[in-house]
Amino acid sequence: MNGLLLGPAALRDVAGRPGSCPAPSLPSSRGVAEAGRIVWLDVLRAVAVLLVTVGHVFMVGVNDGPTVSLWLPLPEGPLFGPDAYQQNVIGILGDVLTRSTGANVGGLGVGTFFLISGYVILQTIDRTPPLAFILRRVFRIFPLCIVASLAAAGVTALYCAWAGGVSPHSVRSVLFSAFALADFVGAFPVIPVLWTLRTELVFYALIAATACAVPRIRLGTLVGLAVGCLCGVLAVEACRNGSLLPASVLMIAVQVSGMLVYVNFMLIGAALYRGHSEGRRAAGAAVAGVLGVVFLLGAGPFFRAGPLGVSLADAFYSILLFVAAAWLKPRGAWTAPLRWVADISYPLYLVHVPLAWACLVLLAQAGLGPTLSGFLSLVPVTLLAWALHLGVEKPGNRLGRRLSRGVA
Repeated sequence: MNGLLLGPAALRDVAGRPGSCPAPSLPSSRGVAEAGRIVWLDVLRAVAVLLVTVGHVFMVGVNDGPTVSLWLPLPEGPLFGPDAYQQNVIGILGDVLTRSTGANVGGLGVGTFFLISGYVILQTIDRTPPLAFILRRVFRIFPLCIVASLAAAGVTALYCAWAGGVSPHSVRSVLFSAFALADFVGAFPVIPVLWTLRTELVFYALIAATACAVPRIRLGTLVGLAVGCLCGVLAVEACRNGSLLPASVLMIAVQVSGMLVYVNFMLIGAALYRGHSEGRRAAGAAVAGVLGVVFLLGAGPFFRAGPLGVSLADAFYSILLFVAAAWLKPRGAWTAPLRWVADISYPLYLVHVPLAWACLVLLAQAGLGPTLSGFLSLVPVTLLAWALHLGVEKPGNRLGRRLSRGVA
């Protein structure tokens, strides 16, 4: 998330640092590389960001013009002509997945990110004082989010000038998007995926606050947190059904409630880590099952109201994907490209839309087909993500680590 929001520096954090408590031993050396890099998590994060990117480019970008037009004005008619769906090979494969399993490619990726975040953030808080943890998160997340929001707004403005349209963004929407707060103030988000970043931030704050209150976050603590989140969700649902809050307050409460639903899903990953770290994998799996039930209880009202970013099928299959990666622990030279993708996963996640959508329009105007255009649109997106990783994300990580030294 973070799964996506955690770069390799964060994965080194979880391997232990001078002055921290000893890292719990892993079952074996399989899947663990030098310098504490947890290879199977890197591979899983790469798979997750690729699922999200492919879903947004090939399924949404090519086939879902109405959604894309919310961010970019589009030409009249299907972007790639009336036969675009039949020519979109990747989109057809995605639809086959959805019809056969009920899972959406992008939602599967987001669900996987949430589980990785739950696993890794609890692992990190075991070794990092809560205030230092928060300081590192701030400098890991916000510098890149600010730059990515400005870049997305700039790309949108240039595209609209070329297409003769009007940008949907204002100074206000860009400002609040830079801090992942656009939805809270009723502003249009510059980057479509910021809702997941906001959920990650709530999870970070909850885990850090809990670490301040208890000596160690145990399996029972995780259940208590999940029940508390569920109570918050049900309270908001009662207020919504009874019209007990002013519309402006209810809008914010519903946003928070939706985030709490997904926080409970992230706690499943945390339970799996805690069971592993204490050598009680069966207990961890059992608690993860309980947390899954709590997640379902909170998610019910939201899924009845309409589709969310991660469906129940997405959640189920993301758990299977996570468990499979943890069990198989992929390693070896073949994982090197995926580990590189994992390095740039956070900037790639933030910038792939709407930039890739703008590229699709330009390539369609040039007469290229949807599949080739989709792959070509990933080239500038990947290069920009790599540049932001080197120029913004890594310096921010280093600054956060330096400022957090000695923070209790």
